[in-house]
Amino acid sequence: MPDIAAPITLEPIEGTPVIDWIKLADDGSGDIVARLYEAAGAKAKAMLHVGGTLDGWTVRETNTLEQDESYPDEPAGLIGGKQQAEGAELALNPFQLTTLRLSRA
Repeated sequence: MPDIAAPITLEPIEGTPVIDWIKLADDGSGDIVARLYEAAGAKAKAMLHVGGTLDGWTVRETNTLEQDESYPDEPAGLIGGKQQAEGAELALNPFQLTTLRLSRA
């Protein structure tokens, strides 16, 4: 099981992106799920940073139920789809929330 206390942080580039919570995935896979949102009613951009035991992990966006399907007309928050978690870029609309799933590469 990964160290859930390992650092997951956002580097704000624009606006007010916030990490709401971080937890282990419900399916017992050992993946980590993080919920993020834009808090100030404006567009936001940020870069994801991970460290410790999460170094080298990948990130992808999921729906709120931690499934890979997206809801119709739901804007993506993660730019570029599944990729390395370190340095992944996010773009959020006003008050948008997004769910990210981090997995071992």
